[in-house]
Amino acid sequence: MKDSSAPLIELVDHFFLTLLITLKGPSPSSLFFQVNALDGYNRTALHYAAEKDETCVEILLEYGANPNALDGNKDTPLHWAAFKNNAECVRTLLESGAFVNALDYNDDTPLSWAAMKGNLESVSILLEYGAEVRIVNMKGQTPISRLVALLVRGLGTEREDSCFDLLHRATGHFELRKNGTMPREDDGMKKILLEVHSWSSKLPWLIFPRLARKIWQQ
Repeated sequence: MKDSSAPLIELVDHFFLTLLITLKGPSPSSLFFQVNALDGYNRTALHYAAEKDETCVEILLEYGANPNALDGNKDTPLHWAAFKNNAECVRTLLESGAFVNALDYNDDTPLSWAAMKGNLESVSILLEYGAEVRIVNMKGQTPISRLVALLVRGLGTEREDSCFDLLHRATGHFELRKNGTMPREDDGMKKILLEVHSWSSKLPWLIFPRLARKIWQQ
């Protein structure tokens, strides 16, 4: 239900939210706002809380916030927690039933959002909860190719390299959970992926998405 007058979205700070709930009483039915009210962007309070405050997320979920609410771009709170690398919020949302492979308008998952920023902690938790590494978005990109785009531009640090290694070992022939062990790293494959991505901008745009889907779905 869209309700631009609902003040909850403006109170996404755990101190003020806790105070408000304390004053209004322990029963969700006693609150004067709708916990899943939408603002002008179709975002709920949980979307905003997921970016920055685990305590606020926990309170909102306790009072019935929908962990899989979609905003105007079909982004879930988990997408935003992963993008901001708020690892504790990522875990809390997943433990509360958030869909780990939720798709936004571009068919990007929370893992893809975390990968494009090289957010190692969030990537690790998402993989732990079964995030699919082979999902291809509408532009033919997988989570690992989103991260490769960052590395190709020379913007990666040691953390992004570690994130790449984790995603790399979780894809295809390097299954993260195979036999319950972590497979060895392969620096040679990393170099190949970086080179392929650097060439991709020179390929016809209609061909590359199909090629990517064929490679990652084998």
